[in-house]
Amino acid sequence: MTKKLTLLIALACLTSVAVAQQEPEFIGNAVAVLSDSTTIPLEKQTAYGSARASASAYIPIAGGFIGKAKITSKVNGSASPVSLSPKDGAIRIIVRVSNNSLEPSSVVNVFKLSVKKDYRYVEATSGIPNNGIEFISYDARKFGESSYLLVLSGMQPGEYALTLDGSREVFHLFSVK
Repeated sequence: MTKKLTLLIALACLTSVAVAQQEPEFIGNAVAVLSDSTTIPLEKQTAYGSARASASAYIPIAGGFIGKAKITSKVNGSASPVSLSPKDGAIRIIVRVSNNSLEPSSVVNVFKLSVKKDYRYVEATSGIPNNGIEFISYDARKFGESSYLLVLSGMQPGEYALTLDGSREVFHLFSVK
């Protein structure tokens, strides 16, 4: 009886570890790997926005315009329900993409969000590198058939978003505590 119980517990542990190591079911989904090696889907919202431009943004010159336009992309809520604590000093996220043979930084962007009372946002400004968005660097490796495992080290507390090429308006959201 004791051997059977031990065997069942061992099999249950192996099964949960195997499930935790699977890539997300669908392309375009992202999950965080928790400290116990289980996964949790990141919050997912479609960003909405507004745009502002200075009057000089409409004055054409060779190669563009004089002024700059600012676009604010917002998501509802001041904090994500997905709160992560760095494991061994890092956050680990598995992202399923259509083709993981591409350079990960050309497919996946991670950035910190600013917070207002009832929403989180990022502001992009035309005419400057990366549109003024400070992207978070990460280490990545291929994972499974069509995913990346991202390792984000040195994450400061705050609200973050992850976007994928082809659907930059869809934010995968998480908090770092």
